[in-house]
Amino acid sequence: MSWPRFRTLESFREQNPGWEITLYRGKSGAGAWRTTEQQDAGRYHGEDHLPRVAGLDVEERELDLALPDGCSHVHASDLMAWHVLATEGGVVADMDIAWLRPMETLGIFESNARAGLTCFRRHPKPGYLPVTFMVSAGDVPFFAHVLKRALAAHDPDVYESCGSGCLGSWGEALAGCPGMYRLPDEVVYPFTHLGYSDMIRALHLPAYGQRSMRSVGMHWYAGHPLSQKANLTITAENVHSNPSALAVALRCHA
Repeated sequence: MSWPRFRTLESFREQNPGWEITLYRGKSGAGAWRTTEQQDAGRYHGEDHLPRVAGLDVEERELDLALPDGCSHVHASDLMAWHVLATEGGVVADMDIAWLRPMETLGIFESNARAGLTCFRRHPKPGYLPVTFMVSAGDVPFFAHVLKRALAAHDPDVYESCGSGCLGSWGEALAGCPGMYRLPDEVVYPFTHLGYSDMIRALHLPAYGQRSMRSVGMHWYAGHPLSQKANLTITAENVHSNPSALAVALRCHA
């Protein structure tokens, strides 16, 4: 586990000291797909920070879910998310987020919502529902339906075959779960005002002052080539000399 990945867990614990954190681990393999997304497997050869997770009061749990043949880490993560949201619930988040504020600053926890999703207004795909950060009160049949759809749609050659496309549209989400809460676009995407392509580039520029103050975290798109390079090179030793928005977020409280 790289240091930026470790900071996902460590920064969440810093911002939310009273919350339970579960790290799901499963037996899956490295993937290969037709698009440009990259992954840590076979690329990261630095210090392994996984042993440090034990000091964060994090429960490590094996994924109790039958996976399709040839299932990659990425697809297993998506399938795990649908399973957890459908059953026990909670906040399900990717392992490439630098947490900046406590969860209680989100209005969803003061509502009677059964679940919460983000619907990007400025994404190139109209009505795109990202799976980076999702919320469920538990026992939500809508997510059980999404899990079935994802298992049927699994394609080892397609990066998002088990992900966002299985949610359908925002209208479908509302129809499937009438208590659905629309999370703000900026929840873990602090540069959405720049547009999708520019908001990824902004992570790697010294533009921290331009981020939205409504964000509880900074999702850094670990599969993107620019972010994968940062994941391979940013460490606790050099992060303070790195002026990028991502580095500033990673070192917050570190």
